[in-house]
Amino acid sequence: MALKRTPQVTGEKILAETKFLVLKQLSYLDKSGLPRTWDMVSRTNSTNAVMIIPFYGDKLVVTREFRVAVGGWEYSFPAGLIDAGESAEAAAHRELYEETGLDIRKILAVSPPVHNSPGLSDEAVTLIYAEVGGTVSQEHLEESEDIETLFLTRDEVAALMYDQTKHIGAKAWIEFYHFANKHN
Repeated sequence: MALKRTPQVTGEKILAETKFLVLKQLSYLDKSGLPRTWDMVSRTNSTNAVMIIPFYGDKLVVTREFRVAVGGWEYSFPAGLIDAGESAEAAAHRELYEETGLDIRKILAVSPPVHNSPGLSDEAVTLIYAEVGGTVSQEHLEESEDIETLFLTRDEVAALMYDQTKHIGAKAWIEFYHFANKHN
């Protein structure tokens, strides 16, 4: 029987770099000690992001954002990168306001950083659950952003999450499921 080892990364090589992304090839030793490689992508400016799961009374605040990579509209939540020196909570306040015009009134829960797609990237996201208020505005969107803010009931979320004509983020679908199936 072969000795089982803990896999370990032994090096990295940059294959390509753009303004926002770096394509890397990692060298590693697998559980048998054999050398292997793995391709991954990393952001150039931050590997930490935040996603806000906002509740407006008994409704869930959902974003509908045009996403070039999927060639259409994705249903998800306000999200963005955490700036250097910024806390996840501060980033949540900023991103929610920039993308929706709404304000966080009360933070309900904060997750530790969790990985989005560890087979592809080292990006981690902190989930912030919050009660929100205010008035929707698109005034603070970046020029390249096209985001609509929706206030959905449990029934509307349940219908959306099974609509196979819609693009839904994986983390968002999980939250949609829990919201739609919450017992009062």
